[in-house]
Amino acid sequence: MDRDRLIEKILDELNIGVIFVDKMGKICYANKRAMEIRKMSPERIGTHVVECHPSGVHKRVYEVLESFLNGSMTHRHKLTKAGDKYFDNEYIALFDSNGEYLGIILTSKDVTEEVRLREELDKHYRTIEEQIKKKEEEIEEKYREILAVREHLMHSEKMFAIGKFISVVAHEVNNPLDGIENCLRMIVQEPDNIEQTKRYAELALEAVIRIENFLRVILDYARPHNYEIELVDLSRVIKKVVDVVRYKISGKDITIGLEVEDGILVGGISHHLEQVFLNLLLNSIDAIEEKKNNLGDLNFIGEIYIRAVKKEDFVHVEVSDNGCGIREEHLSKIFSPFFTTKKEKGSGLGLYICYNIINSHGGKIRVESSPNVGTTFTISLPQNLHIATDIIENKFYDFLQTR
Repeated sequence: MDRDRLIEKILDELNIGVIFVDKMGKICYANKRAMEIRKMSPERIGTHVVECHPSGVHKRVYEVLESFLNGSMTHRHKLTKAGDKYFDNEYIALFDSNGEYLGIILTSKDVTEEVRLREELDKHYRTIEEQIKKKEEEIEEKYREILAVREHLMHSEKMFAIGKFISVVAHEVNNPLDGIENCLRMIVQEPDNIEQTKRYAELALEAVIRIENFLRVILDYARPHNYEIELVDLSRVIKKVVDVVRYKISGKDITIGLEVEDGILVGGISHHLEQVFLNLLLNSIDAIEEKKNNLGDLNFIGEIYIRAVKKEDFVHVEVSDNGCGIREEHLSKIFSPFFTTKKEKGSGLGLYICYNIINSHGGKIRVESSPNVGTTFTISLPQNLHIATDIIENKFYDFLQTR
């Protein structure tokens, strides 16, 4: 077999169609596969390439031939469809050893399976994207529901805490009112007794001032609050909450000690932090009263101690008491929702909400306790507003897992 026949045989065995069109546009060669793909008869060899195309594209064929002839194009790639088949067509300019343009080599490869596979993959990706979008929408909806439940729980716990003050309010208001009433009766009975009237009027005024101061503290706590992240004076928050609970321990053998310097600043939401410390202080008072009842010791003095220290970029606050303590088997459960050892007195939400508030502020809350010795809660909060803001804004998934 001579060399030309061998080359022709090799080209005919290829699964790629090969056609050569000379610089005049005449088809000089087409292998067997090319004729199958193009549905060409052997008589097409030697005819102009434009005759293999529908009349509607003749102008475009001439433009391509001219682009190769004048050198403005040396390579062209095109994906075409014929029936239900897809072909990858490549046009390559052929030059002789002197650089003279000879014509165009056209190769055609059946890429139907590859195109169908790509379409299937695209369809699969679109399906996945739609599913992801749907899941994202579901997650957003669940997140909004979770936020609504979170706010409801926090409001419920606040209402529960305020409920504890009802008896205190009655005591702190009714007692002075009784005193005022008695003073006024004495004045009415002896209106001409100037000395007695003056004395009872002064006592009534003191009672009014006492009521006024008490109501100012309560109303200040209950006023509308800002829920934006801001720079919070933690020392002011703690002292404000201590002022609130002092009315609850009025007349009881309980002391509150403070070691909190002024101007301790953290990033967060002021009212939420107030709620944390209010819950912790109320729990300490309950723990002390329970221990006192269990001991039956009239001389027992309850002690609550709050200490705040700054360390690097964090503030660490300890709230300690010498109350009844927490049993070891309960320590791992106290931050769980609805877990309580107070029976009818507790909602089981206080420490759960405290945990979530501190966690959402980018902080940590820990507890150490020994039965009949006391309990210490330690809270760590980012001191720098920028650090706190970055942490809080990245707590989305933590909310989903913990709320």
